Amino acid sequence: MRLAELRELVQGAAFSAWWADWSQAVAALAEARARHEDLLAQAEMMSVRSELAQRAAVDAFSRA
Repeated sequence: MRLAELRELVQGAAFSAWWADWSQAVAALAEARARHEDLLAQAEMMSVRSELAQRAAVDAFSRA
């Protein structure tokens, strides 16, 4: 492909639309990964909290 043809292709509306879609997909992927990490952290926190609550319940039962 010649440089002029490549320039025409890259500067065309079809490529611009594709590039915008691709950029949105990359941003959505990054957002999804960040959300996934956040949800994993929340799940781990809830697991720790439930374990602490269970220990407190066992202690309270033992005292009773």
